[in-house]
Amino acid sequence: MHDDDSPTGTKHPGASGSHSPDLAGRTIGLFRLLQKLGEGGMGEVYEAEQSAPVRRRVALKIIKRGMDTRHVVARFETERQALALMTHGAIARVFDAGETDEGRPYFVMELVRGVPFNQYCDGARLGTRERIDLFLQVCAGVQHAHQKGVIHRDLKPSNVLVTVQEGMPQVKIIDFGVAKATAQPLTEHSLFTELGQLIGTPEYMSPEQAEMNPSDIDTRTDVYALGVMLYQALCGSLPFDSRTLREAGFAEVQRVIREVDPPRPSTRVSSSGGLSGGLAARRGTDAVALVKRLRGDLDWITMKALEKDRTRRYGSPAELAADLRRHLQNEPVLAAAPSAVYRMRKFVKRHKAGVAMAAVAALALIAGIAGTTVGMLRARAERDRAQQAREEMEEVVGFLAGLFKVSDPGESLGERVSARQILDRGAERVATELQSRPLTRARMLETMGSVYESLGLYDVAEKQKREALAIRERELGPEHIEVAHSLDSLSTLDYARANFDSAERLSRRSLAIYRKRYGETHVDIARALSDVAVALSAKGDYEAAETQHREALEMARRIPDLGDRRLEAYVRRLANVLEDRGKSAEAGPLYQESLELSRRGYGAVHPQVAFALDNLALHFMAVGDLERAEPLFRESLAMLEKVYGREHPEVAQTIGNLADFLIYQKGPLPQGGQPAFAEAEALHLKALEMNRRIRPDHPFLGDNLNALAELRHIAKDDTRAETLVREALRIYRMKLSEAHPKAVDAKRRLGEILLALGRPREAEPLLLECHKALAADGDDSKALQAVRKNLADLYVALARPELAAKYGPGDAPVRP
Repeated sequence: MHDDDSPTGTKHPGASGSHSPDLAGRTIGLFRLLQKLGEGGMGEVYEAEQSAPVRRRVALKIIKRGMDTRHVVARFETERQALALMTHGAIARVFDAGETDEGRPYFVMELVRGVPFNQYCDGARLGTRERIDLFLQVCAGVQHAHQKGVIHRDLKPSNVLVTVQEGMPQVKIIDFGVAKATAQPLTEHSLFTELGQLIGTPEYMSPEQAEMNPSDIDTRTDVYALGVMLYQALCGSLPFDSRTLREAGFAEVQRVIREVDPPRPSTRVSSSGGLSGGLAARRGTDAVALVKRLRGDLDWITMKALEKDRTRRYGSPAELAADLRRHLQNEPVLAAAPSAVYRMRKFVKRHKAGVAMAAVAALALIAGIAGTTVGMLRARAERDRAQQAREEMEEVVGFLAGLFKVSDPGESLGERVSARQILDRGAERVATELQSRPLTRARMLETMGSVYESLGLYDVAEKQKREALAIRERELGPEHIEVAHSLDSLSTLDYARANFDSAERLSRRSLAIYRKRYGETHVDIARALSDVAVALSAKGDYEAAETQHREALEMARRIPDLGDRRLEAYVRRLANVLEDRGKSAEAGPLYQESLELSRRGYGAVHPQVAFALDNLALHFMAVGDLERAEPLFRESLAMLEKVYGREHPEVAQTIGNLADFLIYQKGPLPQGGQPAFAEAEALHLKALEMNRRIRPDHPFLGDNLNALAELRHIAKDDTRAETLVREALRIYRMKLSEAHPKAVDAKRRLGEILLALGRPREAEPLLLECHKALAADGDDSKALQAVRKNLADLYVALARPELAAKYGPGDAPVRP
């Protein structure tokens, strides 16, 4: 039996019964053998040095002395030819091949300094998602081999090594020594399986492979082995106990592989007793959460890959990978025949915010109509209008039921139904079925527009919401309260798109309507005031924003029975603008109040609680209380990832805040000559990629770019820093303004980077512009001090001592 479990896919020296002399120090062709790495049943592997035409370290595999039978040579040549066909990053490359002077075949391949797949996953304590992401690399490599007409037939963790390249794990599949060609003969020799010899490793062997009929092996054999690897990666155990399997007789091994079904991964973990805690800890979680994570999709996917009947197995590694991606994206998987309830559950999980918004809006719509109905029924004189309201409510309920019926398999005919399809169907129905009830149509358009917005489909959302506004203005007049609600809704959308000027105008229009309708104090007035202030703050007008926020909070505190949830928003918003204005002493108690209100109003775990934690952490960072800040940042991030998953705008923003904290905490200078910001940079890169996918060209993306530019500048990688800060500045100019504090900060950083690159004349106009903007505030801030220092350095470089003296001493630049 093939039983190689070392990291190189070979046995360790001395493990074999043969006694081949050590060839270390000998030169074979262009390669000088340095040391033996290991040996297997037919070959020895050496680390070797190649001197020409390139200088590099390689692995040289040579057939063992005394093993040059026709059968062994055929298998060795098979591996050599199989590897030579591969050109995939997940497969170890072959560089050369030949024969020694004694006629012993050898080939030279990429030297892979890695650890076995499962050992890496456990050592790095990868979570379930990270393990699946890494496993997808394995699937891609095996799929490539299949496309080249080669089956591995011995996939297992020790033949899938993991290396770390540029901070990211990279898999390398090795040891195609028992590969079988599917499309062409690989060598001129014939390769037969000897009677009674299992080719492969029993724990990872497919049922058809256990039959020992090589002509009946196809690509689904590797799919089965991938299923075993996935099983082991997810739950820490093999489907069949290794010791029991190996102690069984030959026939019993075959029977178990062919007939016995292993427990599902979740069952394996839940039944492992005291061991489950350790398994879960190596996956960065606890036993209960791990079982919950595995139950359902991952159980189904793994067991489908392990199907005894290969016709029910995934047809290729690509199909297995596709189902895993569906799971990661909260889409229905193909591993089971999902019911309508299952499909709807997956839809809701994918679009929590959108479905919640739709549900709340629908309930509010129905409740509002029902309330109108009750009121009308009390007045017999309005009986006709009451009947009309009842009919409208029934029509809305029927419309909503039909809208979500599209997810029924009987309607979708087995096709996966996306949120976009459901909404698009609703939009079509609104256009054709509610023409006779324009106000009902407007309500539905606004509801669907809000759901489109929650899914990030802003263009469609705007179309829906603007049509709703137009209907209400036409049917009710420009100053009706429902028109104000439409203006509020559009303002929220514009703020999400970073169209802050438009958001402010819309909020001011709704505010005017509310004041005319309600007088001086009302919850709608307070909300609109606060929305205007938020837009002003986003534009950088913090002084005006503070005035509006104070008025909104004072009004909110006067409104009886407002509730903790609503009051918290006003408290938090005022605290934010006070912090932006440097009034930390006043902001601190408000942040504490915001957290208390959030916990009372929402409970222990909720996005609003996470936001309050994050804000309080930012406050502590601003006042230099770093010890209290860091745990709050991390608690906030963990809570948001739990609630939203790892792909959400709020998660990205909180990751960026934590990264900024780490930069601030570690100080302005590299430690030991090297940048001390590895974690901060990794976090900003993660947030950057998320924001590029979720909200391109948003100022938050600019914040990630600007921070990364600072880190690259600190690391003296100023060429890269310049590219990053210029992209940040482009976004700030497009979405904010030239005078916005973020744009000014990016221009100052660009000027400093240009100075470091030896281009002071390009830096001069930027830094002068920043100085003018900062000096106009009349405040000797750290930012103003920094730009004065930059200007002094600049004029020293330009040999203008009189100007250097004007701005200050011109020694090394400082970072604010």
